Amino acid sequence: MFIGKSDEGSFRGLIDEVRIWNIALGENNINGSGGNGNPAEPFPSSIAQYLEGQWSFTDTLIYNGYKILQDLSTNKNHLIVEDVHQIVNSKNLPFYVVNSTLDLPDLLPGDGKADAGNGLVTLRSAVQEANA
Repeated sequence: MFIGKSDEGSFRGLIDEVRIWNIALGENNINGSGGNGNPAEPFPSSIAQYLEGQWSFTDTLIYNGYKILQDLSTNKNHLIVEDVHQIVNSKNLPFYVVNSTLDLPDLLPGDGKADAGNGLVTLRSAVQEANA
């Protein structure tokens, strides 16, 4: 299985977690299935029986000489990691993505997030957080 790779090339973004289910999830299940960069966030117990594996890309282990992603589900389907160039903690990324042209300040400089409110990251909030 390849995650983030195809015949056209590799995915050029961040993947912090993968969950594989043995059923097709509906919109309500997907929207309520946790995530938000935290692999430990719970998902509805009604779909727990269908979880085949859950892997966090924020941490690797060495197991029998291989770099692996530990399966966080009860199935223990550990994955061998190949061609991973960088692993970063998704809660506090080593960069800020500006998503607003507004000129709002960072709400709490020094907390690791360039949050200008309501999920906005402005250039001002990013610079303030970087400086803090």
